[in-house]
Amino acid sequence: MIAGTIANSIFFYVYSDGKKRYNYDPKQPYSLKTIFISMRAGLVSMFLTTPMWTIKTRLALFKEQTGLPSYLALQNIIQDMYRHEGIKGFYRGFLPSIFLSVYGIIQMFSYENINHLLGYNQSSQKKDMWIPFFTGGFSKCFASVALLPMNVVRMRLQMKNYTVEQIKQLNIETSTNYKEQIHYNGVIDCFRKIYKYEGIPAFYKGLTPLVAKVFPGSGVFFVAYESTLRLLEQKQSE
Repeated sequence: MIAGTIANSIFFYVYSDGKKRYNYDPKQPYSLKTIFISMRAGLVSMFLTTPMWTIKTRLALFKEQTGLPSYLALQNIIQDMYRHEGIKGFYRGFLPSIFLSVYGIIQMFSYENINHLLGYNQSSQKKDMWIPFFTGGFSKCFASVALLPMNVVRMRLQMKNYTVEQIKQLNIETSTNYKEQIHYNGVIDCFRKIYKYEGIPAFYKGLTPLVAKVFPGSGVFFVAYESTLRLLEQKQSE
């Protein structure tokens, strides 16, 4: 929850900054400028938050294994990662994270264009908050579903070399070929082994609860985002 909030805050701060810095025209949401600004925000957000996502994944596994309180487990995880893997250990799964910067492009490109089709933008007089709620929820779900396979791969790479028993405690299914499946040698190897031993459905595990969780949460976030932008514009015009 905290990691997601921080990631969203960074993304939208950089995205809003990009719109101002590069003279974004809300009447042309389909331009390459929208793609560039979204990609820039996605890359910055991913770079700054990848260590948090790696720690979060390890923490869930470590707590199941040891039963330690969160603050002690967190301290142990960080110390162990730094001691045995160095700084690069915090960036495990960063390569798929770079590809996940496309997430921001898909999300904001669809969001801006649907708003444009519905005649809604920050400078318009249209105040219907149901529009950013719907378009925000839809665009987030669309991006999440499109890139869910890459997200699964990222999480698997961040797991390090945990035992099958530890991973099963998180309800993550594994094949009978334990050793080969758990030890992934990069992104391509991870894709190959998941597909070979678990099939295509493994890339879309948790799809239904993901959509149910993402749509309303993202809708509310975009309403708050648009309301904040309007409030700032009003103060600047006074």
